[in-house]
Amino acid sequence: MPSQTEAKPYLRFMAGSDWNSMQEVQVNRFPVAINNEFFEGILIIRVKNYDEKNLKDAHHYPDQSFLNADEYFGDRSRQFSFQVEGRFKQPVNGDDLYWDISFPTKIHGLPFFTPMVVKFLQYLDPATEIDFYSENRQFVRSSVLTMMNSLSAWKPKPLSNEERRVLHEVDDEQSLDGNSSTATGGDDADSINGPATVPVEGDGTDEGIVHPETLQNGVAEDLTLIVSSIRRLSAASAGGSPTTPSSITSTSSSKSTKAPAEPPRHDPVKRRKYFLQKDNRERVTFYPEYVYAFESFNPHMCWTDFTAKIPGFNIDVKKYFKGGKAVRINLCSKDGSRIYCCMEGALVGDEA
Repeated sequence: MPSQTEAKPYLRFMAGSDWNSMQEVQVNRFPVAINNEFFEGILIIRVKNYDEKNLKDAHHYPDQSFLNADEYFGDRSRQFSFQVEGRFKQPVNGDDLYWDISFPTKIHGLPFFTPMVVKFLQYLDPATEIDFYSENRQFVRSSVLTMMNSLSAWKPKPLSNEERRVLHEVDDEQSLDGNSSTATGGDDADSINGPATVPVEGDGTDEGIVHPETLQNGVAEDLTLIVSSIRRLSAASAGGSPTTPSSITSTSSSKSTKAPAEPPRHDPVKRRKYFLQKDNRERVTFYPEYVYAFESFNPHMCWTDFTAKIPGFNIDVKKYFKGGKAVRINLCSKDGSRIYCCMEGALVGDEA
């Protein structure tokens, strides 16, 4: 029995551009900057009723917060939100972008109702691949086109003169002030969070890639640009125009050719059903010219104590971990060879 002075296990999230650059996340406070050879953008982690006081660097956290988690959760039933938005550096096929959940330590002694849990997860997303019993790697994974609760895309907007001026001032301050808490070489250099690290420019261009509305309120479903990518592929297959976004800009006012079948623009349930077909996923291209946003959330998983609630069952998930209690999540290619961003949620101090 733990003593009254013994610290209780606490939830910590680490995140980064790959598994070798993981750093502690200021949950509910700031986005995490992501930049690697495949993707540039941000990762936002929100957890309902999150308590940060046991984190080792919590006493260094600023009083202000870029995000407003209380307002975000409000009356929503969501227990968490994992949100990614940014630009791919090369075109990515819709059937080659996956949301992958795995466990760095083996889960074991699973309860008798595990098959029912699997059926429930596949009810939410019939395309989900699940293996809780593998000796090598246990996972839950699916295409982002079917697994994500919300998807959206938009064209990056040119930065105003004032925005460019402020950004250049921040760059100058960071290069001159080595002791600044947001400077590259400052005392808090281990942190990848904070207002100055949110990437509002893509690859040195004068285009803003973040969307203030999604940062505060989450992703609102809008597949307009994804539908346009499907139409471009259909036109190209019929011997029409090229399939780059710029190739249709000048003809956007003309009547576009509708694809034989298209997903709805604002209905996640019907979108998931549409993209269950591999052929439909393959007709989508995620282009570097656009900014894409993906959000995963649900009312079932309570990350603060690793419990899950599904119809008919309350599950103490942490009971089934052998050793450290951690879950790894990454946005990656279908074969896992390309990682766009990654994170890990762990109960620290509960390694029994």
